[in-house]
Amino acid sequence: KIRLARWVDMPGKGWYSGDTHVHYERSKPEYDEMLLTWSQAEDVHVTNILSYGDFRKTYMPQRAYGKASRYQKGDYLLVSGDEDPRESIAEQGHVLTLNITAPARDTTTYHLYDRAFDRVHAQGGLVGYAHVAWANWFHRKKNPNALLYPTWDVSVNAIKGKADFFEILQFRSLGLEDFYDFLNLGVKIAATAGSDVPWGATIGEVRTYAYTGKNFSAGAWFAALKQGSTFVSNGPMLTLSVNSAIPGDELRAEKNGKLRISAEAWAPESIGAPKTLEIVSE
Repeated sequence: KIRLARWVDMPGKGWYSGDTHVHYERSKPEYDEMLLTWSQAEDVHVTNILSYGDFRKTYMPQRAYGKASRYQKGDYLLVSGDEDPRESIAEQGHVLTLNITAPARDTTTYHLYDRAFDRVHAQGGLVGYAHVAWANWFHRKKNPNALLYPTWDVSVNAIKGKADFFEILQFRSLGLEDFYDFLNLGVKIAATAGSDVPWGATIGEVRTYAYTGKNFSAGAWFAALKQGSTFVSNGPMLTLSVNSAIPGDELRAEKNGKLRISAEAWAPESIGAPKTLEIVSE
């Protein structure tokens, strides 16, 4: 027999893992059992199973969304969402809508992303941009004139406060350029990571950790994401606090006041322990 030993207990610290970007059909109950078993094997507590669409149609539609779509055993659960609207990444990009009661799709206003964002928020869902991890460098490499064209329409919707998160980690790529730019402008954007299965290798290949404290639930996990109480990882664990405030908290510093920063990154040598810890301040 093979015995697996847990090298870290993040739920014990109040942090619960999630994958915000998995595509799979959920038309039959047995698919739920398979997907939840897969998530449990990867130790991913919240797996967002997404349909996705384009101007023509919706692919991998889910049989339900929101609370009606939740399938849970213990502190592991599935919940359906959607990747739509979804224009070319070199145009307005792909949008993830999470914890929704129904897709925000409307082909009569398909190019007006802000309308879709408003529909998502009206039903209590979250919305953000997918593939921020790699889209910019990928299209600059393919198209030498890419800098002449907008890669995302985030310049409008992030500034207007309509985008809740950026997917900054995916496929071994970490995209911080846009993320840092908007944070420096005072825009509150949560960090997420999604595997994009079946194009990614497996559920939880990269993952979003959200802080719920001791009271884990689907609602608490999505509320933490909305608050920005997240970090992303493909292996190492991270903690950061500033004067006891954690990511997502609002800290008002006094002029010439002192800030006590505590940060830690760790992992077992078997997966590659971090050698450098970088703290970025602007």
